[in-house]
Amino acid sequence: MAKASGVAKALASPMPAGPGVIDLAVGHPAPSNLPHVQLAAACRRAAERLTQTAAACSIETKVSVSPAQTSANHFPLGYADNEGTPGYIQTLTGWLTKMYGSGVHPQSLVTTNGVSHGLDLACGALSKPGDLVLLEQPCYFLAKHIFTGRHLRAAAAPTDAHGIDTAILAEQLKSGAEVPTLVYVIPSHSNPAGTTLPTSRRAHLVELALEYGFTILADDVYHLLEWSPSTGERIPRMIEYDPWWRAWQESGEVALPQPAVSGGTFGDAGPTKTAAKATAGVVISIASFTKILSPALRLGWIEAAPMVAHRIAQDGVIVSGGGTAAFASEIAVDVIMSGDQDLVLRELCSEYEKGCDALCGALEAADCFRFHRPCGGYFVWVELPDGVTATQLKPLALKRGVSFLPGDRCAIDETSTFDRNLRLCFAYEPLPRLRCGVELLAEAVAEARSATKLQ
Repeated sequence: MAKASGVAKALASPMPAGPGVIDLAVGHPAPSNLPHVQLAAACRRAAERLTQTAAACSIETKVSVSPAQTSANHFPLGYADNEGTPGYIQTLTGWLTKMYGSGVHPQSLVTTNGVSHGLDLACGALSKPGDLVLLEQPCYFLAKHIFTGRHLRAAAAPTDAHGIDTAILAEQLKSGAEVPTLVYVIPSHSNPAGTTLPTSRRAHLVELALEYGFTILADDVYHLLEWSPSTGERIPRMIEYDPWWRAWQESGEVALPQPAVSGGTFGDAGPTKTAAKATAGVVISIASFTKILSPALRLGWIEAAPMVAHRIAQDGVIVSGGGTAAFASEIAVDVIMSGDQDLVLRELCSEYEKGCDALCGALEAADCFRFHRPCGGYFVWVELPDGVTATQLKPLALKRGVSFLPGDRCAIDETSTFDRNLRLCFAYEPLPRLRCGVELLAEAVAEARSATKLQ
C-alpha cells in the first residue's frame, strides 16, 4: 500500500498550495482571470435557447414533424456526430482560421475533452502496446503517464535549449536507432521550458516523419497564448508543414475519408510508407480551451488530415458515447460568436505578459538564477547556481512560504537529472506575490549556499 501511495503522489498534478504559500508550482489560471462574466452570459443565452427549443419541440410534436427536421437553431441535447456537433465544428473552423492566420479544414477537426483526452485518442488510433514514443526532455511532467497508460514505451528525444534537436535525431535514426511510432512535442511556449521550436526544426521534423514513418503529436495548447514574438512574425504551426495541408492550400483539394476505411495503423512502418503518409498526414495538432477560456469546460479539439481525423473519431468510446461534450460545445460556440472569446484571449495574453515580466524581472534582480524569458505560455524554466539543487531548496523555500515544481519531475528517463532546475508559473499568482516569491527563493538559495560551504 505504501508503494502505491508513493506512485500516486509522484504522478499527481500539483494543486494550489493554499493562502499561506506563494504558489509558483501549480500550472493553473488565476481565479481572477477566469471568464465568470462571459460564461454566465453565455449560459443565460443557452437557457433562453433551451426554453425556445422546448416550445418549438412541443409544437413540432403536435404537427407530427420528423425529429430529423428540427430547426438548426435548436439547442442540441441529444447525441452528437463522432467528430462533434455541426455548429461547433463550423464555428471552430472559422475562429481558428482567423486566430491562426492560416487555413483549417472543417473535416480535419475532432472534438475532445481537452489535450489529455486528445493525446489518448491519438494513441488509441495510431499505436499499439509496446510501440515507442519519443518526448522532449524536459517534458510536461504528466504526458509520459498518458503514453505509458496506453502501454507505450516512453523515451527522451534529443533536446537542447531550442526544443527537440532534429539534427541529432536524424543522425540517430540514420545510424539504426529504433524508429518511434509517435513523437510528442510542445512546439510553442513549451511546458516546462518555455521554448518555441524554430521553424527550420519544425520543417525538418516533418521531413523525418515522412522519411521514417512516424507521427508527430503537436501539443498546441499554448500556441495562442503569445505576446511580442521575437521574430515579429507569425510562427507557422507544425501542421502547416504537413504535405497534405500544403497540398490543400495550393490546390484547394484534400483527400477525404471514404465510407469504408481499411484496417492498419498509420505510423507503424518505415520509409516505404512515405507516399501514404504524405496523403494521410504526419502531424496531429492537439489543443483546447483549457488555457484560453476555462479548464472546467473540458473542451478541445484535434486537427489532422481528414483521413486521420476520421480514423480517430471512430474511437469506440466516442462512437458508443454519441460524440464528445455536445453541451459544452454549444456554450463555447456562443462565447465565440458573441466576440467574448477574442476579448478573453486578449486579456489573458496581456495579464500573462505582465506576470512573465514581473517574474523574470525579479529573477534578474536576484542575480543568482539563469533562465530564458518566454514570450508566451505559462512557465519559466530556471537553472539554480552551482552547488544548489532543487532537493536542497524545496524545504528551505517552503519554510519561507513559497513553492515550485522541481525540475526532476520533468525528466523522461531515470538516468537524466534536472535537480538544478525549477519550473515557475507566472499565470496563477498576483504580480506582488510573484515578485515576493522570487525574493524568498533567492533567500532560500543563499541559505543553501551557506550550508554547502559549511560542509
